[in-house]
Amino acid sequence: MRGEALRSLGALRDGRTTSRLIKVLRTHPDPDSRKFAAYALGSFDSPRATAALREVLVDQSEQPAVRGMAAEQLVFQSTAIPDLMTSLGDASREVRFWSAYALGGGRVREALPALRQLAATDRSRVRGWWSVAREARWAIATIEGGWTESPESS
Repeated sequence: MRGEALRSLGALRDGRTTSRLIKVLRTHPDPDSRKFAAYALGSFDSPRATAALREVLVDQSEQPAVRGMAAEQLVFQSTAIPDLMTSLGDASREVRFWSAYALGGGRVREALPALRQLAATDRSRVRGWWSVAREARWAIATIEGGWTESPESS
């Protein structure tokens, strides 16, 4: 229920909630609450929200699910491209997967060499989804303009 309330705050897009969501993201003891706060912050087009998501993405002590959600929510944030590119080499498959998603969704051409490497070598699967390689192939095709459907369809 707490997670749904946090996600609803993002749907409202009320800038007054940004500080509260950032506080939950940074300090709440429950990783699911931090993950939902990251999701909600993705609804805000604000430098503060983007900065908080970038901090979480690169924080190696944070749970992979929270970091992966941060990557997913950074999809159209050009300031996050260096962090997302670095995260393609992260130890966590979930972070690699969602970083590939964000770079593909944002059509970041400079990510193509790293995405091609993942597509060729990273067979690790993300629970409930598919392999990092498959997500990287989708990202490549999306960047190159030839793919219009999600990897689920393939």
